[in-house]
Amino acid sequence: MVEIPEMTRKRLTFAAALMLLSLETLATPVVVGDNEWRQLTETTGFSWNEIATVCDPDSGACNGVLGEVDFSSWTWASTYDVLDNLLSPLTPLTYSYGTFDHESGETAWATEFTTLFNPTLGNSSFAGVIGALRTTIDHGSYVAGQNAYLYDYFDNSNTRDRVSTYGWSLFDYATEFRGVWLYRTATPVAEPPVLLLIGIGLLSLAIRRRAGAAGQV
Repeated sequence: MVEIPEMTRKRLTFAAALMLLSLETLATPVVVGDNEWRQLTETTGFSWNEIATVCDPDSGACNGVLGEVDFSSWTWASTYDVLDNLLSPLTPLTYSYGTFDHESGETAWATEFTTLFNPTLGNSSFAGVIGALRTTIDHGSYVAGQNAYLYDYFDNSNTRDRVSTYGWSLFDYATEFRGVWLYRTATPVAEPPVLLLIGIGLLSLAIRRRAGAAGQV
């Protein structure tokens, strides 16, 4: 049996720790049907115009990097993408303010929603999940980007929870509490412990081979 030097064992342990840390820092996407939706907290701080430089406002296809955020392979969602492919399967609500707004006196669905998506805005009484859509609104004097947002009220100050896909913001308006609604086709992903074990196994195999080759010299 080949004895692995102490320094090599320390390097192996350090590499494994780095791998585990990197896996733990990845935000978990929300899988609904055939699609996975990116956590909004990963894409905050961009204006509609900035997003439009890496994502096509017509098709939604994204390819490029803003700051340290890679948008490649994702699709920028429209109003109907969010309504039909995200909200409808998760929150079967009645429309109370036209096509684009849902309201409910029940808090169960909203609370469940905010356990799936990390709130981009929150305080002691409510949590908000706010994201920019590629859809635009023509207000006559200006054109604005459209938002989809959800407020989940935790106390009795409001009698209803609300989810809306008709919010708006100016194109050049960026905030740290609004992310970007992005989705792509869901693909099976190995669990972090499995990836960690595979990585450790490959590193160990490489080290053993190197140690064996050195012993034959």
